[in-house]
Amino acid sequence: MKFVEELVVEEFLPTFRSMLAERLRERDLTQSEVASILGISQSAVSKYAHGDVARNEEVLDDERVRDLADDLADGLATGDLTPVGALVEIEVLIRKLERGDLLARLHESRFAADSVRSKTPADSRG
Repeated sequence: MKFVEELVVEEFLPTFRSMLAERLRERDLTQSEVASILGISQSAVSKYAHGDVARNEEVLDDERVRDLADDLADGLATGDLTPVGALVEIEVLIRKLERGDLLARLHESRFAADSVRSKTPADSRG
C-alpha cells in the first residue's frame, strides 16, 4: 500500500521536471541555467534532455500539466517568476489532481493492481 504522495514523488515530479527542463531548454537556456533554476544537477538536466528519465504518459498527456509547464517555463525564463513561486503553482496543481482527479485515478489504479498482485492463492479462496 502506498500513499498518493509516493506516486507524486515517484511519477509526477520526475515527469513534470523533465517537461519543465525541456521547455526551459526550448527557450534557449543552457543546461547549467536550467539546473540552477530547478535546483537540480546539470547531470539531471542532461538525463531529462536525453530521455533517460521515465515519464508517465498520463501526466504528459494532461492539458493542465502541459499548460502549467509552459507558463512556468515562460515565467522562469524571463525572471518574472521565482523558483519558489513556481513551486507554489506546482503544489496547487498537485492538490487539485489528488482530489478525485488524475493523481487520484493513477493512485487507485496502481493500488488496485498492487492489491491483485499481492493476493495469495489462500486469499482468493475466500
